[in-house]
Amino acid sequence: MHNIGRLRYPECTAVCPDGTRAWLDIRFPYDPGFGISYTGSSRDIVCTSRFSGEPVFEVYRSDSDGIITVELRRPFGNESRCCEIWHT
Repeated sequence: MHNIGRLRYPECTAVCPDGTRAWLDIRFPYDPGFGISYTGSSRDIVCTSRFSGEPVFEVYRSDSDGIITVELRRPFGNESRCCEIWHT
């Protein structure tokens, strides 16, 4: 229900020295008005149902070195972006 998704991956981050777990955050634009490579700030995120009917796909891959990536796709623009979310 937003123009920009804030995807959080707590299982794919390191434990901080104080014992808490850091979250890996990825900002992903559902709004095609933002470029696919957008990584901007929380100030740009607005609540809207305008893009709720547009599909977004997440494709996860793990390679032989333990690197996990997520490919985020906006099919309506045939656009995608890959982000590394874990490295062992």
